Amino acid sequence: MLIQKANFVDVLYGCELFKLMIFYKYKICYALVVSGEFGMVVLRDFVAGEEELLFEVFYSSIHMICSQHYTAEQISAWAPIDLDRALWWRKISSIQPFVVLKENEIVGYSDVQKSGLIDHFFVHGEYQGQGIGNLLMSEALRRGASVGALHSEVSHTAQPFFQKYGFKPVKKQTVIIRGVALNNCVMERS
Repeated sequence: MLIQKANFVDVLYGCELFKLMIFYKYKICYALVVSGEFGMVVLRDFVAGEEELLFEVFYSSIHMICSQHYTAEQISAWAPIDLDRALWWRKISSIQPFVVLKENEIVGYSDVQKSGLIDHFFVHGEYQGQGIGNLLMSEALRRGASVGALHSEVSHTAQPFFQKYGFKPVKKQTVIIRGVALNNCVMERS
């Protein structure tokens, strides 16, 4: 990683935040270095080559946390260990997420699409309840402010969290993933 220039700006975001401008070769990425009750973390844009690390977050979140609302068959269909990595890499590349790092390890990620869709929102199973989701949602809301209404297909597990941030249920739905039916809820925030 090549850091050519760093400008720090104080921002109040529920805890102390500093905005650090980082250059990764020719792509400008912005990172927030956050200090709070959960320790020091960094929020920045995803960098190509981190796809497998994001899969670990995705997999652990679903297998460790969502099992309270979904069956083993549903969990395995949603996040199979043998998921086609080429398919995964294309998906991550297309959504261009932002990530949270704690002690140089990616512990969560999310995205906001131009349509207002939050396609992925995952916190590593071992880092639940440490403020990582709050930081991701705050960033999603900041990035989505120019879009208008945000929406997402939210698991039963994550619905209370999304409601805390003003998302309202629009419709319940059943989706078929790898031949297995899973229920979720389309939620919107105006």
